[in-house]
Amino acid sequence: MTRRKLIQMIDQARLTEAIQKAEHRTSGEICVSVARLFWGSIDEKVGQEFWDRVVAVVSDKFREGDFTEGLVRGIEEVGEQLATHFPHEADDKNELSDEIDFGGI
Repeated sequence: MTRRKLIQMIDQARLTEAIQKAEHRTSGEICVSVARLFWGSIDEKVGQEFWDRVVAVVSDKFREGDFTEGLVRGIEEVGEQLATHFPHEADDKNELSDEIDFGGI
């Protein structure tokens, strides 16, 4: 699948909405980057088991060809975990863009 085709298949507005909804529950920020490989580090608060669960949730839907739903479910998982460790605060500001980064594919 080409990069262009993948981007066309993903409902970016729905992903942005999922990010905003998840961030409303936490003071944490969620950034979604669609890439061929993972190049970040694992946060000490959640550990590898959490990231394995997120990958499983996303991968299940990706195998079905439902890329939007896979990413939405991944965002929801991340949002739940962030809310546990970093609850929403009254003065919280959206510090990072909620747009999806497709630069890595």
